[in-house]
Formats: sequence, C-alpha cells, structure tokens
Amino acid sequence: MKQAFKLFCLVGLAILCTNCQSDQAQDIKIPNEKVEAGLSGFKQKNGTLWYDGKPFSGYRFSKHPNGKIATITGYWQGKKEGEAKAFYATGKPRYQKFYHQGKRTKTHYGWYSTGKKRFIRQYNKGLMVGVEQLYYRNGRLAVQRHFENGKEQGPQKEWSEKGKLVSNYVVKKGRRYGVLGRKNCVSVYKNEKPNQN
Repeated sequence: MKQAFKLFCLVGLAILCTNCQSDQAQDIKIPNEKVEAGLSGFKQKNGTLWYDGKPFSGYRFSKHPNGKIATITGYWQGKKEGEAKAFYATGKPRYQKFYHQGKRTKTHYGWYSTGKKRFIRQYNKGLMVGVEQLYYRNGRLAVQRHFENGKEQGPQKEWSEKGKLVSNYVVKKGRRYGVLGRKNCVSVYKNEKPNQN
C-alpha cells in the first residue's frame, strides 16, 4: 500500500512538472518583416511602437548615408524583442543588445569604431546585474562596477586612462565605503556622442 502511494505521488509529480514546463515562456518568433525606421507609419505611444495603426512586429532598421545598415532591432507587439544591433558606417559593429518584452536582458556589448571593446553589461528583466565594464579607446579598463537588481552592490572601481586607480569603494546595503572619487571627472567616452540606447 505504501509503495503504491509513493508510486502515485511520483507519477503525479512528474505530470505536474511536465505541465509547469509547458507554461514557461517560449521563444517568440518575430515575423521577418523589415521596415525602415524613417517611414511615416511609425508612432511611439505609451512605450509601444506602432506601425500603420497597430503594434509593430518585425524588424525596424535604419541606414547610414552610404547605404549600409546603421541599426536593426526586433519588435514583437510593439515592444523590443530579441537582438538589437548597431553598426558604424564602415560596417563594423557598434553594439549588440538583447530584449524580452521590451526589457533589457542578457549580456550587452559595445565597441569603438576601431573594434576595441567599449562596454560589457548584463541585464535581467530590465535591471543591470553582475559586472559592468567600461573601457577607454586605448583598450584599458575605465570602470568596473557590480550590480544586483539594478543597484550597485559590492566592489566598484574606476581607473584613469593611463591605468591608475582613481576610485575604489564597496557598496553594502546602499551605503558606500572607501575612496569614492575623483575631482575633475572626465567622461570615458570623451569626443563621442552619448549612446542613446
């Protein structure tokens, strides 16, 4: 009797687990429709991208004056979905980002026009998590910060363009401890337009 009850419980648990897995989010298949961003049918309304009167599903792209692709971003029902990429006019990659239901997710990468790393960031459900790294054009690490649920947590460091440590602190429960800063702050991205994405 006890063995029959155990077997019944195991079978029930197996069925329950199978049903739970089928309810999890499945990969969204974005239609292969590609529409240029400059067309008049696009409208942004309440955080949703509309095209010809309905939430847009497909790929929105823009081009450089030389005809090469500048950006291409996937959308599903008006929200960014899947991969978003940008390129320099030379065709070299500028960034690679990922979205799910309009929120940033996974690891995002950025590059300078020279091909050197510009940034690496990680997101989960729209919030920055893990380690963020920003780089100078010369390839040296400029900033290394740790995040949990979108907030700084743990060791945070910043270096000068020559590699000298200029800021070194730890964040615990929202409070900062250590050498917090530098005077005469200089942007890591000097002489470049700020990234709008």
